[in-house]
Amino acid sequence: MNINIPDKLYKLLTLIGLILIGYSFYNTEFIEQKYFSEIDKHREVRDSLLLSEMILKNEKQTLIGISESLSKKYSVENPISYSDSTVSFNRILNGPKNDLIVSDSLNNLWKGYLTNSFKLDLISKKLEFSIKYLEEEENLKKAYFDNYDEIRNFGFFILFLGILLWTADIPSQQNKNKPTKQEEKIYANCQSCGKKFTSILKYGTNKNKTKNYAFCKNCFESGKFTNPDLTKDEFLNKTMESVKNKNWFYRRILKNKLDELERWSDNKY
Repeated sequence: MNINIPDKLYKLLTLIGLILIGYSFYNTEFIEQKYFSEIDKHREVRDSLLLSEMILKNEKQTLIGISESLSKKYSVENPISYSDSTVSFNRILNGPKNDLIVSDSLNNLWKGYLTNSFKLDLISKKLEFSIKYLEEEENLKKAYFDNYDEIRNFGFFILFLGILLWTADIPSQQNKNKPTKQEEKIYANCQSCGKKFTSILKYGTNKNKTKNYAFCKNCFESGKFTNPDLTKDEFLNKTMESVKNKNWFYRRILKNKLDELERWSDNKY
């Protein structure tokens, strides 16, 4: 890929402005996507907490229901005591046979309840951390947005200044380097190789050392082509071979552009 270095201040300003604007929009979008990703993670933790609370509530009701049924069945005191927020288990290790049967029957259920209660506490703590981290991310996002807004506004200012200077310079550019002794069209691209004229790729020269505004110095020097034996087919094949990795649409546009070059279009040269 050829990168042309801007040969005018206004072109440089326009390029810098576009880069700053694109840079600010890209990074703003990136930060916003990152923030939304953190929101999704927070929602997952919150939803997980709600599901764990439902599971634990169901296990509590099951534990209480089974303990009441077993207590009635074996005519013993219920080892499970509970309130709206707490549940406790009075494990019987020694005592009457029926008390031991009820206590042993409830032991595994109680262990499962304790395990899920601990998991719920962990998720609750994780949610606290998630809320704190999300607040920090939101503050960072606001700070970054303020910075990139300044960059974007500066980029628009530079872009506007570049366009303004460019517009003001158009009349002078139309008259600059214009031939005075002969009618000669000034081209933007070399009419032999198709490359754009820049501060690096300069115009060729005629026999009288004047500038030739149709061909570049690489193709035309001192009034003659540097590769006079090159045919149109050879030129097209060589050029299309160099862009064979490009897509079909790009190659089709390039082929049409090359066909319109002065040197190859009507055998004028």
